[in-house]
Amino acid sequence: MTLPAEILTITAGDPRAAVRKTLRLLVNAELSGDAVQAEIRNLSESGLLVETTADLLNGEILYLELPETEVIKAAVIWSRGRFFGCEFRTSLPKSVVSAALLLSPNKPPERDPTALTPGVSIPEEDSFGNDIDQSSLPVLLISLVLLTLVAVIGLYALFERVGVPH
Repeated sequence: MTLPAEILTITAGDPRAAVRKTLRLLVNAELSGDAVQAEIRNLSESGLLVETTADLLNGEILYLELPETEVIKAAVIWSRGRFFGCEFRTSLPKSVVSAALLLSPNKPPERDPTALTPGVSIPEEDSFGNDIDQSSLPVLLISLVLLTLVAVIGLYALFERVGVPH
């Protein structure tokens, strides 16, 4: 049985104390009494990254409906284009974070928009979403070399055993 969520934990080099989980979850949100479209891109017990076309200002309060809880308040603490970092007034229980993850569609993980390449705009950064992750290339090459070495040693031992001259 597969879960309907792609769970990616982000901790390396992150000065924030809470562990963020990457997801894509459309939620009902309200800003100054008006309903807005919002998609949660990552979530932790202390805050979230939300994507929306609404114009949010630092300090504004965004009201969000999350599964397994009442409407929660999140204060906007930074913005970058259509991405907004928000901090919860009170910490979320782990069960709410887990429920949100389970409701997130099962899609391949995307680059974390908060870790943008310096000097690259958000639309350019988003275009990299379909590129192959090359950070695992050295591991792949080392694995192939080791596999080849093991195969050569194994074949040599096999030929020694059957007495085939070399």
